[in-house]
Amino acid sequence: MLSTSYLIAVNASSNEIEIMLTIYNIAGKGTAVCSQSDGTGTATLWMIPKGKKSRQEVLVQLKAVPSIVSLEVVALSNPVKDLELTNARAAMAHIALDASEVTNAELLQFINDKLNGQYNYYIDLTGVRKASHPFKVRIKPLKELPGYSRDMTSVSSNAQEEDPDKVYTIEDIKSTHVFIEDFTDDDIE
Repeated sequence: MLSTSYLIAVNASSNEIEIMLTIYNIAGKGTAVCSQSDGTGTATLWMIPKGKKSRQEVLVQLKAVPSIVSLEVVALSNPVKDLELTNARAAMAHIALDASEVTNAELLQFINDKLNGQYNYYIDLTGVRKASHPFKVRIKPLKELPGYSRDMTSVSSNAQEEDPDKVYTIEDIKSTHVFIEDFTDDDIE
């Protein structure tokens, strides 16, 4: 059976660790590529390189989780096809990320990069604290990030083969997330 990749946009009322375990156990192991919290909930964009189940099964099972307020599940090819970008943009919009200024080439590079466990590009949220919803975002090469180090582009453990029947527990979760914030005192109001 060919594995499907997923881009999942989740608005949730519970903490990120609980949602991470839920995503891992239902959809497959992945990476939170962008996450924002407003104190009452979290909006997260997940990239799942190798899905465990069909898109419909993932959608139904995630919708049944009480702490998931809303979600979008987009099935992706690996590598991503141009036609799938419209759905990827819709998933981003679902969690208030406006990618209208991101070119198709940039979005393709970003998604393909993440699906292959690479960290060569990131979603730039500079200035979103001043903005109203939806937030205009850009995709940038990681090399442009202040403080960039070659270590930041190493292959993710999420690219490694995993047992599709594995049930993840809190002990399986490691501190592998990097949160890139770039804001000044003027951004905090």
